Amino acid sequence: MANATHLAQIQQGVATWNSWREEHPEIWPDLSGADLRQMDLSGVNLMRVNLRRANLMACNLSGAYLSEAICSEASLLAANLSEAYLLEANLSRVNLTGADLRGAYLGRTNLRGAYLVGVNLEGADLRGAYLVGANLSEANLTQASLTQADLQNTNLSDATLVGVNFMGARLLKTNLQGATLCECWVYGMSAWELKLTAAQQTHLLITPYNETAIAVNTLEMAQFLCLWLNSQTLNTVIETIASRIVLIACPFNDQSRHFLAALEQQLGQQGYAAIAVDLTPPLSVNFATTVLNLATISRLMLIDVLSPEQGVPPELKALLPQIKIPIQVLVTGTGFNTDEWDEPTRSPWLLPVQMYRDPDYLLSIFQERVLAPAESRAQELGQRRAD
Repeated sequence: MANATHLAQIQQGVATWNSWREEHPEIWPDLSGADLRQMDLSGVNLMRVNLRRANLMACNLSGAYLSEAICSEASLLAANLSEAYLLEANLSRVNLTGADLRGAYLGRTNLRGAYLVGVNLEGADLRGAYLVGANLSEANLTQASLTQADLQNTNLSDATLVGVNFMGARLLKTNLQGATLCECWVYGMSAWELKLTAAQQTHLLITPYNETAIAVNTLEMAQFLCLWLNSQTLNTVIETIASRIVLIACPFNDQSRHFLAALEQQLGQQGYAAIAVDLTPPLSVNFATTVLNLATISRLMLIDVLSPEQGVPPELKALLPQIKIPIQVLVTGTGFNTDEWDEPTRSPWLLPVQMYRDPDYLLSIFQERVLAPAESRAQELGQRRAD
């Protein structure tokens, strides 16, 4: 069938085209070079259609089915591809500038060298996608999945990467300059020679789903800590390094997320590296081992109690006598029972409980009333051990 005939079938209506595609799944229609600008192709079945070098500028492809379609070198500027299905589609070198790909499925899609500047990929599924050399500068990838994706030489500068799942992704010479990486899952991610100038990094999760959640505030720390947690032979090396790690224990929830990010940022500005451990019940079976291991490479520990009525989880309270670094308990609001800090809980390592009325207030006094006293206690106890 000729290109013009295929185009006429589409123009007659989506239902006619979809019916014909269901009857002839063995045919690979050729629409290469076709002018489809501003056409409404929402819900259309474009499986295995050749759209190479076609012009789909401002075209509505919302909910379209493009599995195994060939779209290389096509122009899809400002196209609506929200919730489109593009499994294993060939979109190499395609121009998708300003396109709407919210919720789109791009599993194992070939996007090599694609131009996706400013594209909205919020909630998109790009698992196993091939994004080598692609330009996603200023793209919005909030809550997107990039598991097992290949991001070698990919440009993600100034991109929004909030809540992105990077598990098993490959990042080699990836440009993340000015990007926002927040609450991303980076367990199993391979990262080498990254460009991270001016990148904002907070709360990067480095553990599998079924283990105690651990978050750090830089990708470099994520790589190091994952190596250390799986290779205890590094202890000797770590002991020779002046520790600047602050261990934070608090529940990972909506109440704490923004405060925790701000706290991690403030610690980073003071030259510390933050490691956060989740206290959301129920605590996992490896919780005690995880906390004690992390405490051995930390200089200070902060415990943020978001619910004074519940207090510090008993599993953590039982560990405090074994943690030999200054421990500062932070409590918001009122109702926290400070009388419970008796022996064997109380020790030279435990600082007086610090109450605060709201996160902004705590951040304003953090240096003076939290960090400085804890650092002073660390130096005091360090000198005591030396003597």
